[in-house]
Amino acid sequence: MSAICGVMKLKGASPADCAVVEAMCAVLKHRGPDGHRVAQSADGRACIGYRWLKAGCPEDEMVQPAAEAERGIILAFEGALTEEIGAQPNAAQKIAALYVEKGDDFIHDVKGEFGLALYDAGERRLALARDRTGTRALYYTVTAEAVWFASEAAALLECPGVERALDDEGVYHHFTFGACPAPYTLYKGIRKLRPAEMAAFAESGAKSARLYWNMLSAPLVEGSDEELAERTLELMRASTNDMSRYAQGGADVFLSGGLDSSAMLAALDARGKKIKTITLGFAGPDGKPMGEMAQARLVAGKLGSEHYEVILDREGLINRFKRLHVNMDDPYTASEATLLDAIAEKAAECGAAVALYGEAGDVDFSGAGAIGDARALEAEEARLRAKPRFLLRAAAYRRNRVPGLFGHYRSIDRRGEMCSRASRRQRLYWGSGIQMGEDFKRLLLAGDFLKRVQGISSYDIVAQFYREMDKARPRATMLQKMNYLDYKVWTVEHWARAAIFPHGIDARLPFLDRRMVEFAMALPERAVVGDGRGKYLLKRAMENILPDEIINRKKVGFTSPVIDWLSGVLADMLEEEMRRSSELAGTLLNFNVLRRLIRAHRARKADNKWVLLQLVTFFSWYRHWIARRPV
Repeated sequence: MSAICGVMKLKGASPADCAVVEAMCAVLKHRGPDGHRVAQSADGRACIGYRWLKAGCPEDEMVQPAAEAERGIILAFEGALTEEIGAQPNAAQKIAALYVEKGDDFIHDVKGEFGLALYDAGERRLALARDRTGTRALYYTVTAEAVWFASEAAALLECPGVERALDDEGVYHHFTFGACPAPYTLYKGIRKLRPAEMAAFAESGAKSARLYWNMLSAPLVEGSDEELAERTLELMRASTNDMSRYAQGGADVFLSGGLDSSAMLAALDARGKKIKTITLGFAGPDGKPMGEMAQARLVAGKLGSEHYEVILDREGLINRFKRLHVNMDDPYTASEATLLDAIAEKAAECGAAVALYGEAGDVDFSGAGAIGDARALEAEEARLRAKPRFLLRAAAYRRNRVPGLFGHYRSIDRRGEMCSRASRRQRLYWGSGIQMGEDFKRLLLAGDFLKRVQGISSYDIVAQFYREMDKARPRATMLQKMNYLDYKVWTVEHWARAAIFPHGIDARLPFLDRRMVEFAMALPERAVVGDGRGKYLLKRAMENILPDEIINRKKVGFTSPVIDWLSGVLADMLEEEMRRSSELAGTLLNFNVLRRLIRAHRARKADNKWVLLQLVTFFSWYRHWIARRPV
């Protein structure tokens, strides 16, 4: 794990001030606790800072920022490189040489998880790049005098000319998706690169950008189920071991006891060391642990790992949730973040530094009920499109608005939301986990705020992804479209980096390795569906490697029973946050609607726990990062 930050001064401005970059490095210390270095360009116009975790990268990468004297280039990257570039010594110097040779096309040779910054003094130009699947974020802002960038938005708040204020469009989309899809953030003037985006800034401040990779560009895969299962196993081994190799002590594993994390462990070469596995369970009401701890022990025992466990009770989980926002500078709504916080803390205690985490296995191989959901959605879309639009609008009003007249306020009525989307001739699927439909947001958000975002629709983001899919794969099925949307909208913004990194743990995601994603998106649907139970190819790949009770049992994962434990306290927490941030009443949110949501939830007239979770997450982030009020 590491971090980068820096600045390029614009034409006519004073030389770059490395003192500010030093302050940015201090904010990022948790991502690189073992040291940092700041380098200024030969022309004095740019400054780049780099922080490192010693165990998280090869020793020769701790000499960053790297320099190329003839062209006056300085560069730094954070993350874990894979494939050919990751296997070479002094990768940063190699990247500088590739840039001299190929210009911006050098990025095609850089593979893995990374955020990268390169300043070219000869061209007086700053280039920023984010890895293909977006596992590492990179934020930037352009002020009157400079372009600033950092691995976390929090570091940009140290920069002159950056104010702690809300970005209206980012807020609007955040309430739709539970996170801000790139390029948006919740901060005014701060943006983040999209996955696979390379952006270049001239000394005038002008930006040019392009996407250098498309997960849909790989040719469609053919072969028998057995051949595709063998290829799946090959890719699992390649992705896990590449990510482990790019670390001085190798990688350990967050082990839930489910198929995805067990498959990672099975594919990982121990390289002569005892792999540590860390799992989490829950203290049940009778004192007995709940969750998948028994399954994790079974896998750890069979594969010979050094196994550790952490057990959370309800009180401990609630306490963790209440303080999690302190690390969430770019917040997202997901109950499992609290659990990853506990697992990462335990991992640090037992001496782990780099850990593999099974995010995106469900999207790669269509798990968690995706196959049945896709079939149901396909039928629903056909049925609703056959109905007159005025009937759909009436049904949407009846489902989405009328219950509120009787105090039964709820965040989203699925049927009402589907009718609303169909009445506008929109695609029905917008991504996983959406708790606020467009109609509900019109109730929740204050009138003044709605005037400021007039003409903005979150569907524009969704529609762009559908256009990409329709162009590249015009015969794609509903399941393939849903998976593509989840890569773009859900997975990249909702994985728990903010819960894991502060503990000094570098989490890496083999299921988001670009080779794995290209393969998954190119599979024929019959190989994905298989026997209809989900993750067919991954299960076939793990036959004779993992116990049958792991391969064929129902998924539980890290999330149960978190939301139910939080449900009883979310209403109280939201009321307290509303009291502390009363200035948002009427300027951003309709507090009367919030109170009705709370009353309906307490009276059990509506189950609003998920939207309350989303609102508490936003309010606590706002209080800490914008209003700067104490916990």
